Amino acid sequence: MHGSRSKKGGDKNDNKENARRQTRASKDRAAPPPLAGRVLERIHTSPDVYYARGFLTEAECDHLAGLGVSSAPGGLRRTSTTDDGVNTNKDDAHRTSTTGALRKGQDRVVRNVESRAADVLGLPVSGVEPLQVVCYEQGQFFDVHHDIGTWDPKTNTVDAVSPLRVATVFAYLNDVPASGGGATRFPRLRAANGRGALEIHPKRGDAVVWCNITGQAEPDLDVLHAGEPLRKGVRKVGLNVWLTLDDLSMLASGGGGGRKRKGASLSEEQVRARGSKLCKQNAAT
Repeated sequence: MHGSRSKKGGDKNDNKENARRQTRASKDRAAPPPLAGRVLERIHTSPDVYYARGFLTEAECDHLAGLGVSSAPGGLRRTSTTDDGVNTNKDDAHRTSTTGALRKGQDRVVRNVESRAADVLGLPVSGVEPLQVVCYEQGQFFDVHHDIGTWDPKTNTVDAVSPLRVATVFAYLNDVPASGGGATRFPRLRAANGRGALEIHPKRGDAVVWCNITGQAEPDLDVLHAGEPLRKGVRKVGLNVWLTLDDLSMLASGGGGGRKRKGASLSEEQVRARGSKLCKQNAAT
């Protein structure tokens, strides 16, 4: 009789423990992935787009903006895009901002931000491209584009270049008034309220995070995005952080934030396969 009561009590305890485990597992599945002590809030699903509050500190925002201005003689330069990912840069009418390319690992703050961004997908910091500070003044904008290469709206295809940017972290270094424009807009994604496209308004220190390729290792056309024009008297300063699977550590000893074909440690097939796996893991969180 005693054994019977013990068994029933044990069954009840087992059931309670199983319930607790299921609850913990459910919470683990629902919780956004951590980011160096910060939390990513999922703001869109399929494809996943995350919002990282406080990705940068106030001091880091000021420091990075200052580095961007001083990175080139005369200050920030007119933005140019890269045709083939190597040397042929040209001014592009669909992007009118100015940029300042930082050196990889340039100083302690830059190294900290590079490491923090690498945590997004668990990538080595060696795969983070040199950071790029971008500035938009009144009327300036960046039309619809894709971060892994040139998008052709006529064929709806992307000509990817190397190194393959499997993910993007775009951080805001200053606040922009709600009426000032400058939102990051994803024209193919719906806002949470179902009214119009997904738009993220610049807030100092915060960042937007997304994967650039699909689970099938193809360019994800759904993450085409644009930088909306700034209204009168408004400035927007941002930070591009692109994550690749290449070893770019050699860039730490030199300048430049442009696309490079040198130093790739993986074949294109390997890069796409690993990038696909990482983005699938990202989508499953």
